[in-house]
Amino acid sequence: MARANTVQSTTQSIAVDSKSKRPKLSNDRISTLPASVLCHILSFLPTEYEVRTSILSTKWKYLWTSVPSLDFDDGSITMLNLYLGRTKKSRAQKDKQIQAQRKSFMNFVDRVLILHNVSCLRKFRLHCCEVDDMLHVNTWVCAAIGRDVQDLDLCVSLEQPLQLPRSLFTCNMLVVLKLTCEIVVNTPTEGSVCFPNLKILHLKLVKYVNDDSVRKLFPSCPVLEDLLIWRSNDDNVITFSIFASALKRLIIDFGSQYSQDYNKLEINAPALEHLNLRDVDDMKPLTESRYKSPPFHKLSRLEVYVRSCNWNFLPNLLERCDNLEVLVLSKGSKRPGDPRASCWIQAQPLFLHLTTVVISGFEGLTDELELVQYILENAIVLKTMTIKTWSLDIEAKFVLQKISMFQRLSKTCQVRFT
Repeated sequence: MARANTVQSTTQSIAVDSKSKRPKLSNDRISTLPASVLCHILSFLPTEYEVRTSILSTKWKYLWTSVPSLDFDDGSITMLNLYLGRTKKSRAQKDKQIQAQRKSFMNFVDRVLILHNVSCLRKFRLHCCEVDDMLHVNTWVCAAIGRDVQDLDLCVSLEQPLQLPRSLFTCNMLVVLKLTCEIVVNTPTEGSVCFPNLKILHLKLVKYVNDDSVRKLFPSCPVLEDLLIWRSNDDNVITFSIFASALKRLIIDFGSQYSQDYNKLEINAPALEHLNLRDVDDMKPLTESRYKSPPFHKLSRLEVYVRSCNWNFLPNLLERCDNLEVLVLSKGSKRPGDPRASCWIQAQPLFLHLTTVVISGFEGLTDELELVQYILENAIVLKTMTIKTWSLDIEAKFVLQKISMFQRLSKTCQVRFT
């Protein structure tokens, strides 16, 4: 009887459209939610889709104007460009259609910013790869800054790099800042630079005015905790100086075309816990003159990815990490040259807390074997060492057998080969 009553009550809540013969809900439960909840739901959508909800009902007509986030992406123009490339239309026809799409996107962003009535933006995301109008882009960025944006994500591809507005460098409410591609980080040489609340900063393939623009940037972020740097050959910086007292996580990607003329690095981050160096290639041994940094007493995790170079810079780096717990080393391609040529520079890094080591792309070269042997003989609390090789042929098996015979300071250490 209870089951029958449940079915009956559910049936009564559903009406049938006589034209389509489809059952439909008699009540719109979503629209009954508070406006604040609806705005929170809409904040996860691109702005284009937020605006489309205005046709649903009178309640939804202007709801999108109160959503505390804006997300613009001209990816549809890129897709149109790819589609037109497969058609037989003339170049003039294709250009006309692309230009119309660009104008439509720019007008859309302009109208949204005019009608949007949120005084404090939680997030502003602008990804433009097809719109080549610096004036418009700069105006949009200034509009976001003027609304005390907390999370700013910019990715632009212009013929001329975007010059960041001066007001950005005194944006007190900014917590997250992500800059990608054709953007110039033009830190003011005069006047104040202050990001009192900035905790996350990502700089991918951007350009800088000079070394001073970098040197002045990071000290102005007193609570910065997460920093990602993806460098390029033409970023105009020779010595990349990172001074950040509260920094906990640092990722530096040196880029696939990274030049030896741009590999000077200074790091002063006493609170650093996680350091990740990516795409390192042909680096010379770490010396005080080229790589400057005080000891990383709080660093517990170090990850290094090299493409094809020797790991000859590791000893000097490891000496500065006296509380390291996890060490991850990866090599992307087989190294050419004499496999017996040793490049391991003797040092005395302390491994008092090291528990986990992972080595990928292992080839059994002399410097690699010395590295493995040194860790096994000096890591007193090491639990696991995982070695991932390129192949398991006869020669590789001989190398692995040799490793298994190395002495181990830790009685509980297990060496795994994959």
